[in-house]
Amino acid sequence: MAAFELEQVLNKHLGRVTAPEGLHPPQPSTQVIQWPKPGYRFQPVLAGVAAAAAVVVLFALWLRPRPAELRSTDPAQIAAWLKSRSFDVPIRQTPPSSIRLSSAHIKGSVAEVDYSIAGRNVVLTVSPPSLEPPSTAYHIVRSHLVRGQLFTLSCAFPQDARTACLLCHAGPEVN
Repeated sequence: MAAFELEQVLNKHLGRVTAPEGLHPPQPSTQVIQWPKPGYRFQPVLAGVAAAAAVVVLFALWLRPRPAELRSTDPAQIAAWLKSRSFDVPIRQTPPSSIRLSSAHIKGSVAEVDYSIAGRNVVLTVSPPSLEPPSTAYHIVRSHLVRGQLFTLSCAFPQDARTACLLCHAGPEVN
């Protein structure tokens, strides 16, 4: 008899029961899966735009114009700076002590080297021969053509004209 009673107790307590509402799986028709998620839909596009903007900025920095003026008293530095900008100016490495270089600058296709002789300003202008000689406030102007470039010296005093040539020329080479 004990087996019969045990079976009745087990049937009573282990029989079918209804599950709580939270355990039911959702119905397939009510479940919506979104992919890609709404916030992530434009991330690849934004990443591409950001990369393109970075490339444009780097390219602009690489192509930005180099400085158009150099302030220096070093003849080698001025000559190298001008040469790097396509102006071949044969400045002597050791010009006479009366010549003091101050700067060089470029305006379009014209380069100018500013220096002084005994405290008086002198300008050496280098330009293509097709350009008109520079208008200057100086009185003495000498020009000559070297390697396809027009070299024009401008100084205020006649005695400075010959000395001004010594920036590039040495002694007997001066014309």
